[in-house]
Amino acid sequence: MSFSELILFFESDLNKFLTFLFFSLISIFFASKHTNKKLENLKKIWEEKHGLLIYKTKSPFSFDSKHIDIPSRKPFKNKGHLSNLITSKTNPDLKIFNWTYAYREHVTARWIFMFKINREVVPHNLYFVFSPNYKTLLKTKSNALAMNKEFSKKFHLNTANTDSQNKKIVNQIFMNKKFQQILLVFDDINIECNSKEIFYFFDNTGLGYEIVPSLLEKAEYIHKKLVKIALRSKIKTIL
Repeated sequence: MSFSELILFFESDLNKFLTFLFFSLISIFFASKHTNKKLENLKKIWEEKHGLLIYKTKSPFSFDSKHIDIPSRKPFKNKGHLSNLITSKTNPDLKIFNWTYAYREHVTARWIFMFKINREVVPHNLYFVFSPNYKTLLKTKSNALAMNKEFSKKFHLNTANTDSQNKKIVNQIFMNKKFQQILLVFDDINIECNSKEIFYFFDNTGLGYEIVPSLLEKAEYIHKKLVKIALRSKIKTIL
């Protein structure tokens, strides 16, 4: 191949690449505009129907998440990205956001429902990680709390590195038979508590906004039951 032929070859490929890049950028631009418009419409509907406020309707969807402390996120040095914040007009203690991270060549995205603990309602300093039993990364030798066999097959409860008082209170909550029956229905539920907030999330829910109301309904139902049981705990707590 002569030098002039080589130049023509690269020019041809460059033109193809530039054409591809141009149309790709145009497609991204219009897709972004469509998404923004869709979110703007959804924002109005949700505020009226559910009392939910979408924090951002335009990219970037990140928010100040430095204060958010998800217990299972600590071992990975706050792995992943938190985005798509949603708040509530009727419940100032509720925050909803998306947690996305990559693990073993797979991208995981799920909606997180974070409830701030009201000390007047739940005066306990609770700390635990409750998850489906296939999550072996969260298991440690010192995590064992006595749960019945059927429940233990599906779920794992981790209170490692916490004091005996916390273990007893958490044990009372998750040994409650009625609460266990509720959790067995939602076999993909994760519940975590850092003593200040309780986090509820369901595995592999994705990024779609359309599933948030139904997931919120489940999270609120489980949260009310957990709070009710924690409130009934007979163990005296140190604030």
